[in-house]
Amino acid sequence: MVNYGFGVMLHQSEKKISILKRHHIRHKTILILGILFNIGLLGYFKYADFFLVNVNGLLDTSLPLPGLALPLAISFFTFQQIAYLVDCSKKDANEYDFLNYCLFVSFFPQLIAGPIVHHQEMMPQFARLRNKIVSYPNIALGIFFFP
Repeated sequence: MVNYGFGVMLHQSEKKISILKRHHIRHKTILILGILFNIGLLGYFKYADFFLVNVNGLLDTSLPLPGLALPLAISFFTFQQIAYLVDCSKKDANEYDFLNYCLFVSFFPQLIAGPIVHHQEMMPQFARLRNKIVSYPNIALGIFFFP
């Protein structure tokens, strides 16, 4: 939800500020905050325990470790979101509705298989009416591939 909000703000920042210099600063600020948010979450989940173990060892303290479980494909997810925000900043990304954005972000097979799939490749597929119709041959084929 936060990344979607940053994307919407990046789309709207051009509409609200007409002076180029102010627009440029505000636009960059939104982008930088979005990137820092994503890198911060990645760093927290991957390195919080590591950091606290080292602080405890160096300062002879006993700060409790959060013992975080690393979310599946968090690095992949993070860099995909950063790419989306950069594209929003460059106006290469269209303003998508929240449901399609959520589908793009959480589309599990592409998260696991990789590589990072660009939103411009997937979002038009979600918008095609033909892809929203249940296809039993495709369902059977998909079941065949899952052991």
